[in-house]
Amino acid sequence: MHPSPGRRSRSMAGFTLMEAIVALVLISAAGASLMAWINSDFQILYRVEESAKRNEATLNVLAFMTSVNPMLSPSGKMQFVHYRIIWESTLLTPTLEGANFPHGLSDFKLGLYQTSISVYTEDALWFSLSLRQVGFKEVRVPVNLLQSP
Repeated sequence: MHPSPGRRSRSMAGFTLMEAIVALVLISAAGASLMAWINSDFQILYRVEESAKRNEATLNVLAFMTSVNPMLSPSGKMQFVHYRIIWESTLLTPTLEGANFPHGLSDFKLGLYQTSISVYTEDALWFSLSLRQVGFKEVRVPVNLLQSP
């Protein structure tokens, strides 16, 4: 028996509308979860990049602060390319006369300082850090023992 010309047999039927909708829903769900996974990876990469920038800035600030004498420059600011720093130093211990080896006084007065550093990008505070530094000031003219009178 042959099927009537207007009707198809069950073996010849294609996808129904319902099957097509289910297939599209499954594909879109898989695509949405894939996009969410990629987005989370991009967020992680962004955080890693920001952390690397901050580490580089911290190293630059620490390298710069080794050249700052807190006894002579207790506060100040410095502009870098992408950020600027502002520092404030406070004396932690009373200043002392330095000791000369093997005996006597050195030519310097010394003090221990706590330095607070704020790092700004444009007008927003990016991060801050604190360090201890030794400040010094020359208080005596060094005697040149090799110079003849």
